[in-house]
Amino acid sequence: MAKAKKSKNDLEKFMHECRKPSIATLILLVFVIVAVGTYMIGLNAGQSAGTKTAQFTLLTEPAKTAETAVAEKLPDIKLVVSSTFSGETKQAIRIATDVVNSGEADAKDRYAITYSYKKSDAVNYTKDGSLEISAPHKLGTTKSIAYLFVPMEVGTYELKTCADVEGKVKESDKTNNCATSTITVKNFAKYA
Repeated sequence: MAKAKKSKNDLEKFMHECRKPSIATLILLVFVIVAVGTYMIGLNAGQSAGTKTAQFTLLTEPAKTAETAVAEKLPDIKLVVSSTFSGETKQAIRIATDVVNSGEADAKDRYAITYSYKKSDAVNYTKDGSLEISAPHKLGTTKSIAYLFVPMEVGTYELKTCADVEGKVKESDKTNNCATSTITVKNFAKYA
């Protein structure tokens, strides 16, 4: 406390010694203290007086206004496709998918699983169906679903299954919402 009074007295003495205290007052009003520390102020108060300096110390830290934010716990919907196929068929091919909530909270909103496919030589996927996942999808639980893909011709297909493409669920990680599976259908013509 004595140090603070000494600093205040030094500043008052400095102001008194200046020939034009109105200039010193103006400059001190513009000088803003933002952190704890020792500050030096120098003024040229007149032609014959020369530059006068004063030192003062801020002893306490300014009050902190922002509080540390608590990280929000979110769900994380992840897909695992466990089916592949290679062979002769004209039947529907069952593609099994596990939908896992591996995050830190329940997914409280309903969301859709969408199914798309493309032949190996195609650029774009064709949407083939969707399924609604009911809410809530509890933390740490897995919902197993199946999709029936009916190939129309021989070839290699890439099947893509995605969760929540509409973004209804706020998640910690959106990069794991899709999974793919490759199937190959051979000798399709003999089943025609």
